[in-house]
Amino acid sequence: FPQGGYVPLLIGSGVFIVMITWRWGRKLIHQEYRNEQAMTVKELVVLKQDAQTFIDRSVVIMAHKMIRTRNDTVPLLTGFFTDRYGLLPKNLIFLNIITKKVSHIRKNRCEIRVFQKEAGRGSIVSITMMFGFMENPNVEAVLEGLAQKHKIRLPVDPGNWLIHVSSEKLVPTKKIDPIKRFMLNFFLILKRNSLPAYHYYGLGKEVNLSMEITPVKVS
Repeated sequence: FPQGGYVPLLIGSGVFIVMITWRWGRKLIHQEYRNEQAMTVKELVVLKQDAQTFIDRSVVIMAHKMIRTRNDTVPLLTGFFTDRYGLLPKNLIFLNIITKKVSHIRKNRCEIRVFQKEAGRGSIVSITMMFGFMENPNVEAVLEGLAQKHKIRLPVDPGNWLIHVSSEKLVPTKKIDPIKRFMLNFFLILKRNSLPAYHYYGLGKEVNLSMEITPVKVS
């Protein structure tokens, strides 16, 4: 150990601390999202049917989970988007991306659920998009293919899309204990030096991104 055996032990300990801190921070963020009240798909459909005017464009909102039934909740970004612009988009697409435990997805990459589709009033659609762990995910290309095949209501030109994403801002409360404060500061350093999920999935190259800063209190 004194002759150099401590080196791999220190490296392993450092990697372990990084992994534990990153998992703690992501779990904290997901828990905060779960605690917030969000409307269901059924409530959103009713809200859209009662609306008289819409933003005349297609908007893709990133979802943290699969949305398969009308009883599932929609992302909080939906409410943030409505508060910001005052209207719902004419065509609303919820996009959830999953990395499967296989190297490549050969077929059935996308699972599409249509919750509302009316002439003149647009649509509400949920897409679950799957990639293998060896693939280089290019979400824009897959969405463009779905648009060209008229499976979803998106302009063929990605430059006319709008994808709404979130970026969390962690804010410590006054009663936070010293250990949590240290972990939070370390997590913020890791977060600043990591690639955002939308960048990893190839979003923002040709598509317009709209970002919502979401405060998350840590106590």
